[in-house]
Amino acid sequence: MREALSQLEQLGLIRTQPSGARVQSVNVASLAVLGPLLALDDHPDPLLVDQFLQTFGVLAALTAKSAVNAASPEQLIQLEKLVVVVKYKWIILRVCSRIGKNCWKLCQLSLTTL
Repeated sequence: MREALSQLEQLGLIRTQPSGARVQSVNVASLAVLGPLLALDDHPDPLLVDQFLQTFGVLAALTAKSAVNAASPEQLIQLEKLVVVVKYKWIILRVCSRIGKNCWKLCQLSLTTL
């Protein structure tokens, strides 16, 4: 039980106090909670997917800038290929979150095969 509460607190979902645990708003949770939230249902909430993609986009842009500045010419070629794959996965995820439950499993398969 302690381990489960510790993990929930690390995700930002609860805050433990001497009087017990208190549930936190999902808005203050860490990024690590997004994966489990997206996996809660057969079809994730499109708003949650958009929020995830916006957050991921900012982090990816910062990371890419650092990588490009430090990359060799060969590494730049590899980065360009990676950007194309990430772009297609991003589009698939965004479209699939709006299509409906029937297509979500197919979309998940598409994401894993790219």
